[in-house]
Amino acid sequence: MSSENWQPDPTWDYYKIWQSCHEIKAKIDEALNLMRQQEDRNDTSDHQINQRLSRASERLVNIILELEFDDDEFEDDEVYE
Repeated sequence: MSSENWQPDPTWDYYKIWQSCHEIKAKIDEALNLMRQQEDRNDTSDHQINQRLSRASERLVNIILELEFDDDEFEDDEVYE
């Protein structure tokens, strides 16, 4: 089985983040496909591309913030052990 089709165990610690990253990747792929289909840049395609990339960006920032928060929490736990 290729890594592209690999499905993780839902109990895996990174499962939700892994799923979210694949959803973000799909939005980026949609934006790239829209770009590829356009001969010339225009307001309509710019808007559609912007929507997809903005959604992907927002979700990615949320994941990064979540991981940073988890890292801070983990570091605090290490200090008290």
